[in-house]
Amino acid sequence: MRDSRTLCLITSAPMRTSEAGIAFFRHLCAGWPSLAPSLYGLFEPAVEHFEIERIESFVTEVWRDTGMVWSRQEPKSEGMVRIGMPWSHSKMNIEVSDFSIDDKVLRSFLEAESVRINADFAYIHYFTEEQSISVADHDTTKALWLGPPTHELEKYIPEIAWTTVFGKPYIDLFGRAKLLSSPCHSVRELADNQILLELTARSDDLRRDFSGFEAVRVRVKEHLGTDAFFNIQKGVYGEYRVPKFSLEKRTRLSMQEQLKLSLERPANPNTPID
Repeated sequence: MRDSRTLCLITSAPMRTSEAGIAFFRHLCAGWPSLAPSLYGLFEPAVEHFEIERIESFVTEVWRDTGMVWSRQEPKSEGMVRIGMPWSHSKMNIEVSDFSIDDKVLRSFLEAESVRINADFAYIHYFTEEQSISVADHDTTKALWLGPPTHELEKYIPEIAWTTVFGKPYIDLFGRAKLLSSPCHSVRELADNQILLELTARSDDLRRDFSGFEAVRVRVKEHLGTDAFFNIQKGVYGEYRVPKFSLEKRTRLSMQEQLKLSLERPANPNTPID
């Protein structure tokens, strides 16, 4: 695992329409051009050239029922969007391996976009080789690297990242006062439904002093309640304290319903699904 930072946004807000995709990329390109795509596509590797003037047409091409990927050569970054179903979250990931992009740039986008899309859970984390080879940290590091799916968040929080935004489901779970009194470098309200926790002053504290960072993380989890966070002794089937998300209850579709959904999808790949 190479050193890099990942920014992840997870929301239960509806994101399936082309309008949602256009708004996301307009927001990204207007305020944070160093993170904007240079190439995009439905799958890796991204090969289509991104042009800011063509946001509407390219979103129509690729912002569909699964999602899309993009990349940028300089400064180097990669992005991914996975569109959720009514019973699952949508997720946006940006991996930044160019450290010329300051933490402040990533944090400002995290804050603004978390509020704009009403994120349930969002974070920035610095990934190092030390984390990837740590037996205790391996599974939780992998979860943050990929971005936890809904079925995992419905069981537990895999881990607290360097900077984490807790949305309304977690404010209801922990309590506003409890989150705001977390023993870490910085805590602040972004909006009524989002509270940000920054464990240390710099993301590269995970590389410079991982044990010191981990000590802060342990204190915060103990403060909020360790029963909400993945525990390797309990495992994935243990009992945890979990939030309630504003998602529809998933039901098993009959063969007829599955066929109906497949027939409703457009045959032309350039036709958007709203």
